This record gives sequence, structure tokens and C-alpha cells, in this order.
Amino acid sequence: MVTHRPELHITAPQGVLEAPAGSLVKEGTWHLMYQYEPNSDGHGRWGHVTSPNFSPFNWSEGSDILVPEGDETDLWAGSVISDEGVVRLFFTSVHGDSTEIHRADVENSAVVHRGPVVTDTDEFFNFRSPCVIPRGAGWLMLAVCGPEDDPRPIILESMDTQEWSIIGMLEFAGKSGLEGIPQLVSPRIIVLQDEYTGDFHDVLLVTVQFGEIDICGYLVGHLAGSTFSVETPFTRIDYGHDFSRPRTTNFDITDTTSLEGAIIFGLMDGGGALHDLDKDPSFHEENWVNCLSAPRLVTLQDGVLFQTPYPGITSRIEKTERARLWSGMFNVGEGEISVSLVDRDDNVYATISHTKDAVFLDRSEGSYFEDDEMAEAPVTCSDTQSMSILVDGSTVEVFADGGAATMASRVYFDEDFYRFVVRTTGGAELEQVVSD
Repeated sequence: MVTHRPELHITAPQGVLEAPAGSLVKEGTWHLMYQYEPNSDGHGRWGHVTSPNFSPFNWSEGSDILVPEGDETDLWAGSVISDEGVVRLFFTSVHGDSTEIHRADVENSAVVHRGPVVTDTDEFFNFRSPCVIPRGAGWLMLAVCGPEDDPRPIILESMDTQEWSIIGMLEFAGKSGLEGIPQLVSPRIIVLQDEYTGDFHDVLLVTVQFGEIDICGYLVGHLAGSTFSVETPFTRIDYGHDFSRPRTTNFDITDTTSLEGAIIFGLMDGGGALHDLDKDPSFHEENWVNCLSAPRLVTLQDGVLFQTPYPGITSRIEKTERARLWSGMFNVGEGEISVSLVDRDDNVYATISHTKDAVFLDRSEGSYFEDDEMAEAPVTCSDTQSMSILVDGSTVEVFADGGAATMASRVYFDEDFYRFVVRTTGGAELEQVVSD
């Protein structure tokens, strides 16, 4: 019998996974928290999975690390840091129609709630979705405030992670590409060194809400105070059907890594606010829905983000029962290369195509998404024409042209995925298949 649950991608044991909440590597162990509703009743909490040996592929499910207490009605996502060896959780505490930012500390394997750290002021209210990173001698927080239908990013600072001061509402200097778009949520910031220039830049990740559709992107520049000076305007970070609200991974100060870049996880939710749980196969057949993307290594190259699967994924796939990876290098010329995902009876559920101008992901060939439009990513790096396609349960992730374009989509198979079918047309040439 077909199962939609992936083996490498993180899912909740049951219920609705709503967002990645925070990721931390401490003493060589990955700790990833996610916001979910185990009973699909509007009462969220934080799940917790761990993976040893610096590898984000051998996850073990732990007990829920945060649950509503007292008059809390819900818990939303936030951020996880290590401060002088103490793991601190910053989360959104929901009390009816109001939200505020709370902190909890992990002490001797016990979670101790420290209470609110950011609450309503005369001017600002309903603080939520905190992102906390070290900055100078202290800490920086990006959060959202205001009404739920009019969210506004805001910047705060602290020296001790307990007392926070508001710097101001996030503003852009220069062309942001977000002019006229009021709803920015889940702001996250990372610092990356450009591999071409050697300069360090702030990279701002935001999810833009267009009605019921979430689109995630990034801006490159420098944050000073509450002003972000833009060098690279808003650019989509993923062009698939189902990727939003990415969270970055923090490292304990005692940990070292040879990776030059950041590691992110995004939400793959099957359609955003348009997602109909009652019709979702994983929900009504297996009582779970949504998952996190595979971990992505993010680097900055000449002002552009590149994303590749975290190192080691190929060897981990070999140990799974159903996950598969196809990687190929090619020269499309004026033609096209296409890779179809089929079951044992050669029924096609999705096709990924690469031309000289764009990469397409068509999942309308399967019964669940038969009315969906194709996802399309522009080709911006013509020097390296390649694709890596990861299929894991009902998840499909595409990394094209060395990571210049990525696409994450849910695809539901009526029978287990069996193989990749590769075709070339119009003079396109497949030069090398790295894995199949």
C-alpha cells in the first residue's frame, strides 16, 4: 500500500505541521523544533526532533518541547539560540486574540518558562514570529507586530535576551521589489560572505502574503538600525508550489563547521491557505499533513543565493526504502530535457523540464493536482546546466543549475514512485547522469 509520509523529510507524528519553529546545532546534535496541531483543533505546540553526529538526516522524535500553559490558547513559531551554553526558546504566546513573545530556557533537560519578553506598548501590539541572532556584543530580534491582517516587521535589540528595546519598524533604502506589498511575515536574517567578492552581507528572508498564497523570497544588503539598504531586491527563494516560511539554523558557540553558508528548512504545505485538509490524501488516509523541506545549504554568489541539498544526502538516500535522487548534467541548446516521475505501471505524476530559458514543474498529471498550473523558475545561470531531483514520499524538490533555481512541491502518488523517465528533444544532450 502506498504511503505518502517521506523518510527524510520531517513530519509530525499526527495532525497538522504548521511551520518550522527553530533549528539549533549543539554539541554535534541537531535540534529542530516545529509548530504543529496534534489534534487539528487550533491549539498548537512545538514538536522536537534530534539527529546526531552533525547529520540532519537521522531524526528521532522526542517529546513536545513546548505546550500551552495557563491561559495560553496556542503557541506559534519563533527562534532557538544557544546563549553561553543555555538553550533559549523564543516563541509566540497566544492568548485569545492577542499575541506576545515569550522565552523559555532548557535547564538540565527541563524546559523552564521565563515568561514574556516583548509585550504591547502604547504604539505597538501583538508581537509575534521572533527571529533572534547574535549581533555585535548583544542580540538582534526581527519580529512582526500589528493586526493579523496587516502584519509589520519590526526590529528590536537586547544585551541579555530578557530585556528588549524597540529600534523601529523595518524600512528599506533603495528599490526593494516589495513596493506596494503590505503583508510581510516570518522575517529572518542571516549573514553570509559573498563567495565572489569576499564581502559580508545581511540576507533578509521574508514570506509575502498575496491573498491566500504565500511566496517566499530574499533581499541582500545591510541592516543598520531598522533600515535595510538593498543591494539585491526581492527575489524568490523557491519557485515550486509549496515552499514558505524558512527558518535558519543556529550553532552553539562551541560547535565548529567547515561549511561556508547557512542551513535553512522551509514549510511544504500543499497550497498555503488554499490547502483543503479534508481532501489531502496524507490527512484523510494517514492523519498527518505537511512537512519540512530537506535541509538546504545556502551560499551567496555575486549577490545571488544558491541552494543545494545538505552534504551527505546521497549516502543517506541509499539507506532508505523509497527515497530516490536523480542528478544529471546536460546541454539543452534550443531543445529540452524532461524527467518524469512514474509508478511501476508508468503512470506519470509529475514532469520536470529544463529549457534554455526556464525550469518547469508540472504536477497536474497526477489526480490530486490535475487543475494546477505549472511552476516555473527562470534560468539565471547558463554556465552549469544541471538538475538534481529528490523524491521522498509525497515530496519533490528540484535543484537546478548548481542551485541557482530551486522548486519544492508536494506530489501525491496513487502507487509508490518507481523510477525517473528521462527524455531529450530538440537537440538537447544528456552529458552525464551522476545518480539515479
